[in-house]
Amino acid sequence: MKEKIIVLCGGIGEESQVSLTSGHCVEEALKDDYEVQLIELTENKLPSYLNPSDGLIFPAMHGDFGEDGQLQAILESKGFHFAGSGSKASRICMHKPSAKQMCRDAGFATLNDIVFTETNKPTTQQVIKTLGSKVILKPSNKGSSVGVQALHNEQEISQALSNTFTNEWMFEPLLKGREIAIAVVGDESMGLLQIVPPGEIFDYFEKYNKSSATQYLYPAPVSDSLRDQMRFAASEIFTLLGCRDFARVDFMLDKNDRFFFMETNSIPGLRPTSLFSKSAMAAGSNFRQALDGVLSSCRERTLVFI
Repeated sequence: MKEKIIVLCGGIGEESQVSLTSGHCVEEALKDDYEVQLIELTENKLPSYLNPSDGLIFPAMHGDFGEDGQLQAILESKGFHFAGSGSKASRICMHKPSAKQMCRDAGFATLNDIVFTETNKPTTQQVIKTLGSKVILKPSNKGSSVGVQALHNEQEISQALSNTFTNEWMFEPLLKGREIAIAVVGDESMGLLQIVPPGEIFDYFEKYNKSSATQYLYPAPVSDSLRDQMRFAASEIFTLLGCRDFARVDFMLDKNDRFFFMETNSIPGLRPTSLFSKSAMAAGSNFRQALDGVLSSCRERTLVFI
């Protein structure tokens, strides 16, 4: 009898289409060896027919509800066993300023930032004085690079600040460097993936559009010493933030090979060609093997054999 995996995907947020793709890719990768039930959520709640005895839940959800701790809190309250981080760690990872502050307090380098809402927006001069005239503007609690903008001078910053902001946003300096992503499976860091977008930032278009000209280098061309340092940091941050089973930790690497923690994705994109998978490939693994590692970690953690 095959083990039962229930894959949740979809939802109603901005990242629902990305989530649907992840869910179908997980189903396709596991279906030969597991009994996989794919459930596409069309509202932000669990189907009433689901019971904890039905099988292990694998959330392939991104963004609002699925990745910000809401879904995880429901699963916890109802006694479901599920892969991935719990509600507390999911909330922390989704809120970039909170994750950065925890890492900063633990001694990891992070970029300075200004976090604000519509009611406490900084002035243009405050942004420039604190971060410089070239900055990144992005939501504090969105994934998939939703809403990320590069601003290059006083005029562009001023124009951006003239908009009305819903929810919380943040400015960071626009750092010229290399973007590095490292998947973590179980508690083991995978290989280093370097992302080389054609422009200044790796935005939603570059991440998901088939015509993207972004290049991916895996393993990333760094020294053995730096590779080991960054893999160790990724595992330490994974543990520090309370993550479990799998995640992806992102860094920026400056011209002096100093790396800065940027964010942790508690449910990264789950496709054979995603950043998570490329990082696994950089370590000699692949998408399916990485998923097996996720499920193995979950079994060991819950002591439940599905």
